[in-house]
Amino acid sequence: MVLQRGTHRYSNAGNGRLAAIRKIRVLKNSKLAELPVIAMTSKAFQEDIQAADAAGMEGHIARYIDIEKMMAILSAVPDRKK
Repeated sequence: MVLQRGTHRYSNAGNGRLAAIRKIRVLKNSKLAELPVIAMTSKAFQEDIQAADAAGMEGHIARYIDIEKMMAILSAVPDRKK
């Protein structure tokens, strides 16, 4: 399925990734369920960021990568080794 918005075309291939994250978040193994996941995608619309957050991702980084933003997101991921 391809969605069209304005002059840009978007595939819904990311929906499979979002569904996979939702499944990971409900696993019985808490170490796996709490695995930090950060979206890295070319989709940078607010609804894409909100969808990643709603699926349980710790952050969203759009191409082209903003190194400062990436480091801020990575530093905000909890250290689960403690």
